[in-house]
Amino acid sequence: MVGALGMTESLVSFVAMEEGLNERNVVAKVLSDPDGRARTDRLLKEAKQAVREQLDLHRPLVEALRGAPQPARPPPGRAGRAGRSGPGRVGSPPEVS
Repeated sequence: MVGALGMTESLVSFVAMEEGLNERNVVAKVLSDPDGRARTDRLLKEAKQAVREQLDLHRPLVEALRGAPQPARPPPGRAGRAGRSGPGRVGSPPEVS
């Protein structure tokens, strides 16, 4: 469980190493090499720090958005169809001002 969710000091998840659609699992190859794993972990930690810095920099906006009302979500399986044009279009045409 710990290695699956990056719950220790490392942000690397072993779930990424599971077999997928591709026979050549690049993630497993990179993470099995000590240097590759260290570089991957360093890159993830740098990305995490960059996100924290951006969140801190824009804290008032983040807090305002967190408290803002959320738009209604479409039912599952219908997402992304409202803006389509042509056959199968759902919803009304956009208003032109």
